[in-house]
Amino acid sequence: MPFTLSHAAAVLPGLRRTGRARGPLVASALVMGSFAPDMTYFAASLAPDAMFFGTVTHSLAGVFTVDVLITTALVAAWLLVREPLLALLPDRVRPPARALVRGLPWRERRPAALACWFWVSAAVGSATHVGWDLFTHADRWGTRLLPALDGTVAGVPLYTILQYGSSAAALVLLGWFGARALRERRGGGGPGGGGGGGGGPRGGGGGGGVGAPGGGGGGGGGARRPAGLGGGGGGGGAPGLPAARRRGGGGGGGGG
Repeated sequence: MPFTLSHAAAVLPGLRRTGRARGPLVASALVMGSFAPDMTYFAASLAPDAMFFGTVTHSLAGVFTVDVLITTALVAAWLLVREPLLALLPDRVRPPARALVRGLPWRERRPAALACWFWVSAAVGSATHVGWDLFTHADRWGTRLLPALDGTVAGVPLYTILQYGSSAAALVLLGWFGARALRERRGGGGPGGGGGGGGGPRGGGGGGGVGAPGGGGGGGGGARRPAGLGGGGGGGGAPGLPAARRRGGGGGGGGG
C-alpha cells in the first residue's frame, strides 16, 4: 500500500499554508481522515483480526461511517499530544509550528455546524485515501479500469511501482508545503507590517514597515529635544493605495 503518511498530500488542495482548511472544512479531520482507512493495519499488531477489517475501512460504506469514527479518535489523540510534541521542537521553529498546527479555534463555530463539517471533512479525507488505493493495488476497480497497471517492468507490477513512486512524490510535496508554510509563519509578514523603533535620548524612532497593507506604529520621541522637535516617524501604509484603502497607517511618535 502507499505509505500512510503520504496520503495527506491528497488533501493539500483543501488546506491553506496558514494551517486552516479552505471554506468550512476542518483541517485536522481532512488530514486524519486521509490516514483513517489504514489504521486497522496498525491495530493488527495488537489485535491480529483487525487486519481483515481493512476491507471495511477501504469500502465506500466505510468512508462515510467507520472511517469517520476512526478519524475522530485520531483527532482526539492528536489534540492530546500536540503541545508535548511542539515542546520538543527547537526554540526557533516552535512559534511558527505552533501557529501552523493550531489553525482555527473550534469554539468560534456552532457545535452543530462543526459536527457536520467535521463529518464531511473526515469523509473527504478518507475518500481520497480509498481512491488512491484503487490504482495501486491488485484487483481493484482502478486497476481493472486501466489494465495496463497490471503490466510489469523488470518483473514488478506497474501498480506496485505506482505505490512506491506516488508515496515518494507525495512526501516531497508534503515537505515542500510544510517548509514553505513554516517560512511564511516565521517571517511574520503580511497585513499589519512591523512596529517602529523606540526613540533614543536625542531623536525619534523609525517608522513602521512599508509594503504591507498596514504600516507599523511610529517610534517614541526623544527625551532631550525641545517640545515638537523630537517626534518619531509615522508608520508607512501600503505605497500607492488610496488613503481609504489603507488598513492601518502607523501612528506618529510623541513630541519631546
